[in-house]
Amino acid sequence: MIFPVSYEDTVIEDYKLELIFDADSILAIDDKFHYVNNVFMNQAAVAQINASNEAKREVFESSEYRNVIIFKPIEKNLVQTDHRTFSVGVKPKDGVSEIKISWVVKSHDYQKTGTLLLKVNPLYEDKKVNIEVENESELKEPEVVIEPKIVEE
Repeated sequence: MIFPVSYEDTVIEDYKLELIFDADSILAIDDKFHYVNNVFMNQAAVAQINASNEAKREVFESSEYRNVIIFKPIEKNLVQTDHRTFSVGVKPKDGVSEIKISWVVKSHDYQKTGTLLLKVNPLYEDKKVNIEVENESELKEPEVVIEPKIVEE
């Protein structure tokens, strides 16, 4: 007897996830991976730390395409209700209320695609800067400047 296979019974082996960010909505993306580069540390220790961090690395910015993040998990199999998490940094353009992210899960015999909408809810912080001047002729009218402030949540 043949039973239909549901996605809940599927084992996805040796997979990767690609996130494709809408270029019209973002200024930059970041895989949040950085090498240690401390000139005051023993350089052999720095090399060892960097090699260890590289071995644990799962998130990469694509070297072939712009605005693409690739998640290649160390644990290569995804079984039934397993889940994985990772972090990326996204800097939206001014005035953007949502960012469209297309995603593709690829494996040997499996591929699935979809779209995410990431809501952008900017928070504004009032900040006043008083500048002292020597002469009254150097006085200027107050001006409003809006600058991005990136906060991790």
